[in-house]
Amino acid sequence: SISQQIEQTLTLTFVLTKCSFYSMDDYTNIFHALVLYAERSHLAPDHATADARVREIAESSQTSYALVYSRTLCDDRSLPGIAAAISKWTKSMFTEKPVSPQTPTGTPAS
Repeated sequence: SISQQIEQTLTLTFVLTKCSFYSMDDYTNIFHALVLYAERSHLAPDHATADARVREIAESSQTSYALVYSRTLCDDRSLPGIAAAISKWTKSMFTEKPVSPQTPTGTPAS
């Protein structure tokens, strides 16, 4: 679901920020891209509601953040590729027309 994709992206972004792959500015940009994704995927009817919904998902995901971070080594070889994929997705959310939203992993939204 859209909510799960947002939660997974927020969790990964938290870990990547803690592991210094992203700055806090990067984290903020990704968060804003997720708000656009929520709106374009019709998880919320407007930008303000989408923002509130993503914040709600972020707050309810705090336990996931801690659990995933505690189990992830910052030198894991998969992290740079994940960071690059999320960065590319984020950039696309700010440059694409809202026709066919893509998930943070690049697959069409369902």
